[in-house]
Amino acid sequence: MKRPAARERCGPRCIYGSGGATRADAGNATSFSPAVLQIPAERPVTLVFVNKGVVEHEFMVGRRAVNGDFEVDLLANVNVEMGSEDMADHDDTGAAPHDHPGMDVQDDHGTMVLTGPGMRGRMTFVLPGDLRAEWEMACFIPGHYDGGMHGVVVVY
Repeated sequence: MKRPAARERCGPRCIYGSGGATRADAGNATSFSPAVLQIPAERPVTLVFVNKGVVEHEFMVGRRAVNGDFEVDLLANVNVEMGSEDMADHDDTGAAPHDHPGMDVQDDHGTMVLTGPGMRGRMTFVLPGDLRAEWEMACFIPGHYDGGMHGVVVVY
């Protein structure tokens, strides 16, 4: 899949990952910002999720949302390094943040980063080329998906 031009695909609400770190925010109860992520296949990518809201959120990517889960998990057969950290652990000294275990999982519900209020989660992975396509990102915390907390992930 060839990467479309930014304005052609989704305008200013896109993040294009070029390798390195890409950030997505969960700033209110039911939305991701940006609503579209474009990430490359066959290159290391780190996605950073910042929960600026007051409720818990999860981030999952897949296809066919059914009963609070995806039938197909984009990251099911991909080696994913995950971590979470409290945003309060960041300071201006450049010191490393403290990891908080138990905030990210790869299980029967699918691969996800779960972030509480004021938390930051991250996923680092390399997607194989055969996963180039359009996928959906979503939060399946009750009421969030139906409230609009989902968007598009384009693997190019």
